[in-house]
Amino acid sequence: MKRISVDIGGTFTDCFFVWNDKHIEAKALTTHHNLALGFNEALDLACSRADLDREEVLSGVDSVRYATTLGTNALIERKGPRVGALVTHGFEDTIPLSRGRGYGEGLDPSMQQNLPAAAPGTAGPPQAHPIGARAGQLHGQGRGATRREPRPSGGA
Repeated sequence: MKRISVDIGGTFTDCFFVWNDKHIEAKALTTHHNLALGFNEALDLACSRADLDREEVLSGVDSVRYATTLGTNALIERKGPRVGALVTHGFEDTIPLSRGRGYGEGLDPSMQQNLPAAAPGTAGPPQAHPIGARAGQLHGQGRGATRREPRPSGGA
């Protein structure tokens, strides 16, 4: 097996490198201004420890697994720009998951200890507003968007 696994975190970029019988871990600082720099630095360090050239590794690798906790951390810490999410009706409860931590925000401590008993919709982002329409059914842009009813099927 020849696999590269990289996780870009808030402070470090971790690389786990498997090349046949070699298992190598490498770490570099995360470069927030250009994530590719930290990615490549960690990969280069792993390659040098394996006595391999990066070009050779990238041309012969079976898979590259890439993950980042930066986006997850930004959501959990409520940092970064305001964002919106379009969610299929009936699946709104998937938004506040955030590793199980965010779902309990806003609940009193006794309810945080028993999340299954919490009533749906009592936690999570307060700005969540279901619109009940498909994205293709919205006219206009931004806050002034209006809903268009679906056309009846079977005719013009």
